[in-house]
Amino acid sequence: MSWLGAATRHVEINRRLSSCKNFQELQQVIDSADGSLSLVNMVTAMHRLAKVATGHKRESRALSQQLQKKLSQALALEGSRKQVAIRTWSNTAWALAKLRLHDVELFQMAGEALTSKVHQVQPQELANI
Repeated sequence: MSWLGAATRHVEINRRLSSCKNFQELQQVIDSADGSLSLVNMVTAMHRLAKVATGHKRESRALSQQLQKKLSQALALEGSRKQVAIRTWSNTAWALAKLRLHDVELFQMAGEALTSKVHQVQPQELANI
């Protein structure tokens, strides 16, 4: 698949993730992505999960931990961390907090990224951290 094709696919996945209204829809979109979620897709999925997880405590916990692990792996490379938008870090921090996932390493990475871009940070993005 070409870069443009992959980018278009990730935009479509993100659109579908953002429109999920319940846990089952979210799980279906994630499953249909066939393991090809981009970094932004993973953050969007976590953010959406934090909003729709009500009533599915065990399943949402397992899914959130799965997404958290994949996100940590994707961010393990310092080069990829430098490419992450401030809003993505902010959404990650909000979702982790809402899902009550204690990931000190991810919060430290977010803090470092925001420190290096402090002149670009909007108040709401900073409030989420």
